[in-house]
Amino acid sequence: MEGLRQNITSEEIAATIRADIEAGTYRPGDRLPEAKEMARGLRLLVPRSVDLAYGLLVAEGTLEQGPPGLPPVVADPTEDPRVRELRATVRELQGQVRRLDETVEELTRRTRALERGLRETRAELLRRA
Repeated sequence: MEGLRQNITSEEIAATIRADIEAGTYRPGDRLPEAKEMARGLRLLVPRSVDLAYGLLVAEGTLEQGPPGLPPVVADPTEDPRVRELRATVRELQGQVRRLDETVEELTRRTRALERGLRETRAELLRRA
């Protein structure tokens, strides 16, 4: 593992990403690389520091969190921060709806299994009677 850096902080990674944005490497609307890919590019042993750096940059408004499972995008500095907040709220609500849909699907599967079991038990009891 020669050449890999282990002691770079998430703040240093965030500063590097900020510098890349200022240099035009990433422009508003650009999606950043997955944390693993960014970690490889920075020669980091693990991507956790990149995830933390992304979180710092999202919190300060430099980046916007994308849909779950996707890396963040560069925020548009000219956009009203309230619009960004609303977009983040909508994404969060969409995630909650997806989780509720999954819960409903699971409850439906369980209910059907219980109904099948009840029908089979009833049929078995009627056969015995």
